[in-house]
Amino acid sequence: MSQKMLRIPLEDLTTVRVKCKGKIQREGKSELDCPMVYEVAIDQLGNAFPNDQCPRCNQSYWNKSAMTNPLASLSNAVQGLQSIHKQLEIEFDLPLNHAGESR
Repeated sequence: MSQKMLRIPLEDLTTVRVKCKGKIQREGKSELDCPMVYEVAIDQLGNAFPNDQCPRCNQSYWNKSAMTNPLASLSNAVQGLQSIHKQLEIEFDLPLNHAGESR
């Protein structure tokens, strides 16, 4: 049985949803999952977190001394590929679940 797919053209990617997976420490209480979810324009993704961490729970997103900003790399890659849309067509295939929605 073949799986149904949702195809999303690269040029339709304009916004990225970023969910923090950090923990909020509470004095004398159990920690909580960070509730922060951000929707960021692709072209702003590299600058979305100036301190490279969540403003709510202060979770560091990457080791600044060991790697470059991966969100900026993603932003640059998507924008670069979008700039050559006349030469190259890129689509993302997302599998649909049984209800017909992407995961």
